[in-house]
Amino acid sequence: MFSSLLAVYASFGLRYVAPLIALPYLANTLSSSTLAIYLTVQSIGLMGGAGIEYGFGMWASRELAGAHAASEVSTIAAGVLSAQALLILIVCPVVIAAAILTPGLSVIAALASGALAIVSGFSPAWYFQGRLQAQWGALIECAAALAYLGLLLLLVHSSTDLPQALASMVLGPAIAYSIGLLQVLRETKIRCFRADLGWACIRVAFTMFSTRAAVLVYTSTSTWMMFVLGDPTATAQYGIANRLAGPVLGLYAPLAQVLLPRFHRRALALGSLTPVEGIAFVGILEVSAAIAIAACHFFSHFFTTKILMIPVPGVAEAVNGLSWMLLPIAASQALVLYFILPNKKEAWNLRSILAGAGIFVLAAPPLVLHHAVTGMILARLLGETTVTAGLLIGSILVWRSSRVVVHQDPPGVPAPSGAVRGD
Repeated sequence: MFSSLLAVYASFGLRYVAPLIALPYLANTLSSSTLAIYLTVQSIGLMGGAGIEYGFGMWASRELAGAHAASEVSTIAAGVLSAQALLILIVCPVVIAAAILTPGLSVIAALASGALAIVSGFSPAWYFQGRLQAQWGALIECAAALAYLGLLLLLVHSSTDLPQALASMVLGPAIAYSIGLLQVLRETKIRCFRADLGWACIRVAFTMFSTRAAVLVYTSTSTWMMFVLGDPTATAQYGIANRLAGPVLGLYAPLAQVLLPRFHRRALALGSLTPVEGIAFVGILEVSAAIAIAACHFFSHFFTTKILMIPVPGVAEAVNGLSWMLLPIAASQALVLYFILPNKKEAWNLRSILAGAGIFVLAAPPLVLHHAVTGMILARLLGETTVTAGLLIGSILVWRSSRVVVHQDPPGVPAPSGAVRGD
């Protein structure tokens, strides 16, 4: 487990080197208006990509972790790939229409949003995570980021090169993900499209998808909302800060790639996971979050102005504001990975995230109109805190239901293999 974590975090760090180079380069090459368009297209495309990815990063990796026979692995993989092919027909037209209806975006920008949605949604990382080979999935993600960076530096040289910048954003991941998908097809020996398996996977993974979609409401959607509610300068300031804060806010994302399949297997074997370990897990992540926030406040101004030399003012302050979200994010990630998803209580996860997204949607417009970038940060912080509160309540209920079932078991009678107590 530790070797996988080390490899995943190494690739995670390398993957975020690309934006740290790309954003200053784009900020100094493109104008504020074209940079705002670029960031908005990226935001819309990633939202669409979540519709095609459909939460399979969590659902499929968990199901693969519990699969043992090669035929079972092949069936799950065929179902996921077929489901994503079907989702392209549903999601892509919606993404392109949303981009066309966004004021200030051209048809070329709308098509780029649709292409990015397809590419980002087809990342094969879920397969390698479920097979307990998360380092390979992270390596593919890293290769995608580096390919994008190479194309960007090769093709974009002036403020008129926005189409080339959009093409780089799409082609870089497409090259790397194609290699990963070929490896998946080779290992699983999938030979044909299965519409029946695809629709079945869409049905059973709907809760995971709803969760993923709700999360995007106050992550990727926030840049699009800034573009609609604010001015280009505020959008560029917030969009750059949001991308630079990505490594901080995503600090615990690699944990899901390694720990969720293992926690799920352990929950199947033991019936439930002990709350003492879960509380310790939350505490460790919260302490590390506080350290990361302090480091962010200490280094952000020097990093953005002296090292990255970003000409857009206020970026460091926005990064510092966004970093405070790491406190509720750390707690919610620990609760989800340890109590909620291993016990297949994703419905509670969905309720919590929907509540947070609702708070964000209600709070963002008035806060942004009155406080611009600061208002967007406050709205996101309110949403993340609501999510954490909901997950804490859900985790307590999961633990209490497990205690009740354990208390009712007759002495000396073990729980059946594969049972999840409290379900």
